[in-house]
Amino acid sequence: MAKKSKRGSSGLKINWHAHISNFIHAFGIGLYFISKFLPVLLAGLLIGGMYHGIQKYLYADPYFRLDVIRVKSDLPFTSKEVEKISGLKLGENLLAIDLDRISKSIEKNPQIKRVDVKRALPNTIEIDVVRRFEVFQVRPRGQGRYFAIDDQGIILPKSDVSPLKGLVLIDDGSVPKRPVGIGDQYRTKNLDAFKALYQYVIQESELAGERIETMLVDHLGNFTVYLTGGFEVRLGKSYVKNLKKLRGLKNLLQSDERSKIEYLDLQYQDVVVKMKEDQRLKL
Repeated sequence: MAKKSKRGSSGLKINWHAHISNFIHAFGIGLYFISKFLPVLLAGLLIGGMYHGIQKYLYADPYFRLDVIRVKSDLPFTSKEVEKISGLKLGENLLAIDLDRISKSIEKNPQIKRVDVKRALPNTIEIDVVRRFEVFQVRPRGQGRYFAIDDQGIILPKSDVSPLKGLVLIDDGSVPKRPVGIGDQYRTKNLDAFKALYQYVIQESELAGERIETMLVDHLGNFTVYLTGGFEVRLGKSYVKNLKKLRGLKNLLQSDERSKIEYLDLQYQDVVVKMKEDQRLKL
């Protein structure tokens, strides 16, 4: 008599031998992976536990208590003032201090450009402050005050209703009229151009004795500089290239004729000299 096959409740044949074989195979694979990775897992757990245990012990150790805040800066900051603006607290654990957070807190001061914070074991925080230096001055439209800015265009606390002595005035006609305050940025796309013009004049030996008082750029990108005594020099868009033409005009700049000139226009192949008496010459 033929042997009957076992069927499930659905009436389909069930191959129990294959199911058991697959289970044993999967179980064996699981045991293999456990045998391979269990030591690594246990070692990781052990190291993690030791790390947190040591960390907890060191954070509670009074030997690493913050007692000294040492500040290196050419700004008149005391350790008490730095403690206040940084959020540091004397007596807190030195190892638990978030140095990056401290740096960012101090850098919120608009006079500060960069801060480097270091631990000096066992009880000292060292703070090296790099300040922002006044480079130019600006007079934002509609505000009626002159503000000092640094080489990144950040507006600094120094300001006055009158022009600031010793600082070159820059004015970008494309900058929109909007309120600005200390710590904001004077949003000119021509800041690098202004710096290039300024550096050229102070470094060019043929222009020794000259200095820039004001630099302007209109909304079309045409530059004009005012040299010593308000002497106007129109440069157009090729500002550095055209400014170099001044080297050939050294004698004119140092002559008595200078006071009779309304402006120089260096935008063209021939230098245009506009006289105050409405006489126009070409050199």
